[in-house]
Amino acid sequence: MRVKLFAPLFILCGLFIVSPVFALDYCLNFDGVNDYVTTNDSGTLNISGTAITLEAWLYPTDFKTNPWDNTIIGKTNSSNLNKGFELRYGGSNGTLSFNFGNGSAWCELTAPNALTLNTWQHVAATYDGAFMRLYVNAIQVASTPQTSAIVHSPANLRLSWGFSGRFMKGRLDNIRIWNVCRSQADIDWNKARPLESQTGLVLNYPITNGTGSLVVDTSNNSNHGTMYDGTSWLSPGGPYLPTVTTWYPASGITPTSAYVLGTVPDLGLPNPTQHGHCWSTNNNPTLADSKTELGPKDNTQNGFGASLSNLSPQTNYYYRAYATNLAGTTLGDVCMLKTVPLAPAAQSATNITTTSFVANWDPIPQGYQYFLDVSTSSSFTSYVTGYENFTVFGLTTQEVWNLSPGVRYYYRVRGNVVLGDPSPNSATISVITIPNPPVATAAIFVYDTSFRARWNLSTGASGYYFDLSTDPLFAGFVEGYNNLSMGISSTYLSITNINPGTYYYYRVRAYNSSGISTNSATISLLTYPAAPVSLPPSNITATGFQANWEASSSAYTYRLDVSTDNFATFLSGYNNLDVGNITSKVVSGLSSSTYCYFRVRAVNTSATSSNSASQFLRTAPLAPVVSAATNVTVTGFTANWGSTVASGYALDVSTNSSFSSCVSGYENLVLGSLLTCNVTGLAGGTSYYYRVRAYNAYSSSANSATISVITIPPAPSALSSSDATSTSFRLSWASISEVTAYYLDVSAASNFASCLSGYNALNVGIVLNTTVSGLTFGTVYYCRLKAVNTSGVSEYSAVLPVSTQMVSSVNVLITNVNGAMHLSWNSLPGVPCYYIYRSEVPSPANWGIPVHKTASNSWLDADSLGYTHYFYRITSSTELLE
Repeated sequence: MRVKLFAPLFILCGLFIVSPVFALDYCLNFDGVNDYVTTNDSGTLNISGTAITLEAWLYPTDFKTNPWDNTIIGKTNSSNLNKGFELRYGGSNGTLSFNFGNGSAWCELTAPNALTLNTWQHVAATYDGAFMRLYVNAIQVASTPQTSAIVHSPANLRLSWGFSGRFMKGRLDNIRIWNVCRSQADIDWNKARPLESQTGLVLNYPITNGTGSLVVDTSNNSNHGTMYDGTSWLSPGGPYLPTVTTWYPASGITPTSAYVLGTVPDLGLPNPTQHGHCWSTNNNPTLADSKTELGPKDNTQNGFGASLSNLSPQTNYYYRAYATNLAGTTLGDVCMLKTVPLAPAAQSATNITTTSFVANWDPIPQGYQYFLDVSTSSSFTSYVTGYENFTVFGLTTQEVWNLSPGVRYYYRVRGNVVLGDPSPNSATISVITIPNPPVATAAIFVYDTSFRARWNLSTGASGYYFDLSTDPLFAGFVEGYNNLSMGISSTYLSITNINPGTYYYYRVRAYNSSGISTNSATISLLTYPAAPVSLPPSNITATGFQANWEASSSAYTYRLDVSTDNFATFLSGYNNLDVGNITSKVVSGLSSSTYCYFRVRAVNTSATSSNSASQFLRTAPLAPVVSAATNVTVTGFTANWGSTVASGYALDVSTNSSFSSCVSGYENLVLGSLLTCNVTGLAGGTSYYYRVRAYNAYSSSANSATISVITIPPAPSALSSSDATSTSFRLSWASISEVTAYYLDVSAASNFASCLSGYNALNVGIVLNTTVSGLTFGTVYYCRLKAVNTSGVSEYSAVLPVSTQMVSSVNVLITNVNGAMHLSWNSLPGVPCYYIYRSEVPSPANWGIPVHKTASNSWLDADSLGYTHYFYRITSSTELLE
């Protein structure tokens, strides 16, 4: 093992200098046959009780057959069974084992697969009275509970010789024996560090001399060993620690970081697997503190650097370089640095105006003054006059004056503490002053529903806000135009979809990220009036009409054009006629059925509107000349009229001359070009009135004269008879309106082949009944009736048959024939049948039906009973009995 001795620490020319002194590097080599090292038994080696540590650097070259075939350290022999201790290895799987005797048995712990051939590895065994443990490279590989006490063996201590020989094949370096149980951390930290006298260290072979047969013990216990039978020195020896140098001073110091350097003049054996720096606010930083890890190191030529991060401002830090290899970690000497104060945390500017702002920052601990830079360049290549390293004592705000509107400025701050270095610059804060208000200019392209608002660019503006109102004080806004944001390069805005004939007011503000300017001057304008909305003409006559339109906002007068040829020429007096502030005008001087056009324009103080939509019409035709009705029937007639210049005709039919109501289906009945109309579905015997109008696509003429007509009466109805006698009867019928007379026919024949004298179309006047007389008794007569008015004669009524009364029989004789009543009477000429009625009471209210009918003049009442009063009635009838 190589031993490194360090010279005193010096600071010279800003560099920490460490001067290592190296001894030669050796190990012991054993051939596995008979090579060994022995040490005489001594009081310090007589370890007993419950504490022991055995350790060494091992380079096995052959595991041999059995786990016990290679002894590393042994203090036992065959004459002292179950006493002493051994550390050994072997077997095909590289088993490491540790055993001690308790006087009656061996206590053993094994760790299969723990070792690797032809490789340096540190092995250690410990016992603390509770557990036996094995470590490889300071990592525990096996343990077992144990409470036995170690019993001392008087045998010599040997390396590579155990119980009954068992010589090891391989190399050893840095062999140590302790009469205390070492912790894993102690084993790890010291496994490759040179040791002198230590508490509990009873043997320490650093293997440094390299000649002779004496193996020197440096534990101050003089347990020196002697090499036998070919044991040899071999160089290089086992793993040893690298040499590390820490450089001073640190560079790039900020409030939270610094850059430090180091070197590894000797890489140790093997090469470092990790190197870097560790640091702490404690003056003895270790790897348990913050550290950088730069990975393996395989050369000594190049230094290395690292950034120490996450530091605290204004704080003393201690740092050192380190390197770690299999042997352990070497820490370089400690250097110190002090971080500078934190840069003030610059905050956003406040109270920004067009010519000033307030710069703000947070205080730093123990800060007593600040330095402010203000520039129009983010790289601060130049400064605003008076604001380069401007000193501010004790405050964290500063108002910056005399700036230009709409210009971007940058500021940064540095802080200082008593007896310290200034901080770095703060972050740069960007601020732009508020722009001046834009200069608004007069609107252009003013029309009825649009115009273009204009303004000039304002320096530093990132956009513009536009307001539009119909109120000069902007108490309200046009929808969509309140604070309307415009782009950075906008100098105009086309306003659309606004109202014609309206006063509008606009103003503009410039804005940027810092704020909004005041309003520009207000610009006013009046939009052109809207073209009036022309309405359909009204009151169209044969010679004129009324032109109509809707009012147009802000108009104080209107201009009217009338033409019969779509404004190629104009009706005399109606070309741009100023009609004043009205919305209708009567136009006259036209001919009937003439095509005509009119249009209107509105005028306000700004301009005259465009033309309204043109309204087209045709003057009314002349009223038709009507003539008398023809083809008059009970239910209709034909209306007639003459032609005129028109598209068609419309007919009204009413039952009153004022036409306050019309017959269903005949109110303004459009008939096209027909000059007649068959009016049907009327009531008979009724006065009707009709009139006609001519029409075209735009209007109708006045009404024609009124024609009256009476329909032929209907056939009389409800014809009935009453008061029949043997020589007469009375006829009655229902009334029919508008009748001038009724004609009556009476006949003894149902087909009216001939009528009774005086009853052929007898004019009975306008009465509703009459008496027919001079008839024969017991005879059937047939009656019919017709009604007459000025338009004609109705159909006959339904035929009504009427019978005259028969003459009553006289001289009735009643006799009793064998208990039955026998009736006989005188026959009446021309009577074919007699009806006989019977009652048991005199003069009954209702005789009922006949009890017998007979054509003879006698009858025997066989149903009569004795001792009963009977009353009989006999009437004549025209019924013919079979």
